[in-house]
Amino acid sequence: MKIAVCGYMGSGKSTVSQLLAENLKLDFIELDKEIEKKENFSISEIFAQKGEIYFRKKETLVLEETLSHTRKAIISLGGGTPCFGNNMEVVLEATVFYRIVEAASSVYRIEDVDSALHTSATSIIRSAAGRLELDALQSSRESMNSEIAENLRIAAKIWGVEVTRTEITDVIIDDTTKDAQRQQLNAERQRRAAIAEAEGDKRSKELAADAELYTAQKEAEAVRVRAEADAYAIEIEAKANAEQTRLLAQAISENGQPAINFEIMKRQVEGLSQIASSENSKTVIVPTDITGVIGSIQTILETLKK
Repeated sequence: MKIAVCGYMGSGKSTVSQLLAENLKLDFIELDKEIEKKENFSISEIFAQKGEIYFRKKETLVLEETLSHTRKAIISLGGGTPCFGNNMEVVLEATVFYRIVEAASSVYRIEDVDSALHTSATSIIRSAAGRLELDALQSSRESMNSEIAENLRIAAKIWGVEVTRTEITDVIIDDTTKDAQRQQLNAERQRRAAIAEAEGDKRSKELAADAELYTAQKEAEAVRVRAEADAYAIEIEAKANAEQTRLLAQAISENGQPAINFEIMKRQVEGLSQIASSENSKTVIVPTDITGVIGSIQTILETLKK
């Protein structure tokens, strides 16, 4: 009695199979482990190095061997075993261009040259296609054409036939495999879209951070410029005050008391002007001798001009 247990990946096939084998006193065989023993690679390494088509072919062979050589056992299948095997069929259509260069050889060394070429071409194409993954099979026609033509040229030479060119005209895939490819492509598109979205989000945040940094730098630059402008204004004002003091000292030195009186009166007028222009001032008290002050300023100015 042989019982094969199948199910989705991670559904508990191995656990159930082991328990069933213990209860029924039968051997327990895990198909994936048998494949790993024969290949000396883990399942993931076989997929990575040799591709899924190779693995599925090996999976079918090991299953057939297990079923034929084992009398009593519980066999835990791989998650994809029921979906593949003979279901992954690919049909290649090819055209072979040739010419007969030695008529005698093509007549006496082979009974039917066309049939012989067809058989040889079929065998060579199968051999070349069997080493490729499905995606590579669809995208590597040119290299396959060259390989098939060279091998067929060597095989046909003894028949007096020269193979000039071979051409794979079509790769026909069954619907099940097309669906699997479509799902794989959709998954790949979704993965790339997720990566693009993540990269876009990252770039957006980087740009926002750069903008904030740029704004902060410009604000700091503006503060620096304003500080420099204020310092420059203070410096100019200080120089003007110093120059004013120097001129006043010179005027006092040259003109004596009239210059002193002029400065005092000028500051009185400036003080009155500030009081009058203040927003908080409601009443302005003007000294009774303000007219005399203004007149005195005029007199002093005329004196200083002499």
